[in-house]
Amino acid sequence: MRPALRIKIPEGAALGLLILLSMVNVYRACSSAITIDEARTYLAFVQPPLRQVLSTYEANHHVLNSLMCKASVGAFGLSELTLRIPGLLGGFLYFAMIFVISRQLFGPGWLMLLAVSLLALNPFVLDLCSMARGYSLALGLYLGAWYLVSRSPLASGALLGLCLGANLAFVVPVLALNILAGKRALMALVPEVVIAAAINGGPLAHAAGQEFYLGYGSIFESLKNFAVSSLWEFAPGHNVWRTGVNFFGWLYPVFRFAIFGLIGLIVVMLARRRLSQEMFLFGAATLVSIAILIALHRVLRMPYPVARTAIYFWPLLIFSGCLLIKESWRVVSVVYLAFFLALIAQFALHLTTEYYGGWLYDSGSKRIANFIHNRPLANRDLKITASWALVSSLNFYRKMYSITAWKPVEGRFAPLDTSGDYVVIDMYTDEAALTDFERIYADPLSGAKVLVHKR
Repeated sequence: MRPALRIKIPEGAALGLLILLSMVNVYRACSSAITIDEARTYLAFVQPPLRQVLSTYEANHHVLNSLMCKASVGAFGLSELTLRIPGLLGGFLYFAMIFVISRQLFGPGWLMLLAVSLLALNPFVLDLCSMARGYSLALGLYLGAWYLVSRSPLASGALLGLCLGANLAFVVPVLALNILAGKRALMALVPEVVIAAAINGGPLAHAAGQEFYLGYGSIFESLKNFAVSSLWEFAPGHNVWRTGVNFFGWLYPVFRFAIFGLIGLIVVMLARRRLSQEMFLFGAATLVSIAILIALHRVLRMPYPVARTAIYFWPLLIFSGCLLIKESWRVVSVVYLAFFLALIAQFALHLTTEYYGGWLYDSGSKRIANFIHNRPLANRDLKITASWALVSSLNFYRKMYSITAWKPVEGRFAPLDTSGDYVVIDMYTDEAALTDFERIYADPLSGAKVLVHKR
């Protein structure tokens, strides 16, 4: 008789956590209001004809994700869930790969549970695992390629090509993996290039230089943005803890120094050759990726990435950090173990099913659309103007509900257009300055408001 499969407690806990978070992701994909980035994806790259989708480009156009969203919406109709199905699938793949790779690196013990928890619970990463964006697909495909590079270089190359199709910002870690894989990378290069070119070739042929402007002037600012995105709910002029709970007040100021310290320790261990093969690969991939970003900044004047376009650093750094705990000096292991456990505690407090953390201002768009649609005035040709951040989301619901009584919602970044029958303002717009209007609805979560002209 074959021995029964025995799962150790840490391994079972890691699997249970990932199943729970997968269920949370499905619930959020069904219930959370569409965000500006997702609505823009639909309006610009899912709704138009396929020919247009394949011949236009901007930074928001994650081509593989857009094509999969188009197929999903075409098959099942338009809703928040159908638009988010590709992102959900990417999240499932990401969860599967962090489980498999963590078990391979650390066995079924507590260090595996630590790595899985850090990689899955980061609220910024978790948000992107169910949104209609290409980040989760790219993360899952990249880690899948990493897992397969020594087992099946051709399959790894195919996954890397799909990864670049899902999010072009991943060209940095993909190039790093190609450099480190050596001869195996040559076998993977043909499917990688062919698939990436087939997906991105048409849109990139119509790209302009200004589509690649987003970023920072220094790595320090880039890392600060990642810390803010992971620990805070951030918007211009607002820094608040996502849940209103600051569990460890020292985490935010320490975050950047801990990551820089980790990078420094990787350099020291590389120099002293005190690395396992796994630590070498993940540590070197981190350093090579940083070197590529520095070179792109110095030679091509490309800015350093914002948090979401550098999201690939999270698994690279966490796997490196956990390997450091496993292989490094005792005092270093204790310090980083304490830091990681504090991160997990704060991440767990951040978990919410009501909205996506970086898009609180957009979380009431569905309620606002329903409120206006159910008003008596909704039976005539309505003009709605809105704060710039809410325009795309309201236009998404106009399409989703087939509200022919509405003209397309209009808005501009500044000044606020107040010419509509309804004026919808976001949480950052000063209502007191709009003296000719009265409020008829205030969203309890997002702080957005619906105004009409005073009679």
